[in-house]
Amino acid sequence: MKISFKQDQICKWIPGKGFEFDGNPIYITGVNYVTRYVCTNFWEDWRPDVIKKDLEKIGNYGLNAIRIPVHWEYSEPQPGEYNQNNFKKFDWILNIAEDNGLFVMPFFLVGICTANYDVSWRNSRSFF
Repeated sequence: MKISFKQDQICKWIPGKGFEFDGNPIYITGVNYVTRYVCTNFWEDWRPDVIKKDLEKIGNYGLNAIRIPVHWEYSEPQPGEYNQNNFKKFDWILNIAEDNGLFVMPFFLVGICTANYDVSWRNSRSFF
């Protein structure tokens, strides 16, 4: 079942009940989305035609959610300096996901597990 929703509607977690959307219980079924051509670094190697087709397929398979990586390094290349182009890409993904009945759950890669995702300006300082 495809879920239809409008921008600014929120899927809520109700403790002891689960997820709720417009007052009705729902089941979130989805995937970790990475592009088939470059894994999680699609922000830098941007191919909207491929991403659009992928999200259409995910929606057509009956899933209703995607979890996508957001790289700190590309979103904030220097402290307090934000890559507005990445935010435009993220907004585009939100719109395509909405067109296909998909909730979007971003997760942020900040470099704890691998240096490849770390921000260069952190200079190996502890996160803690």
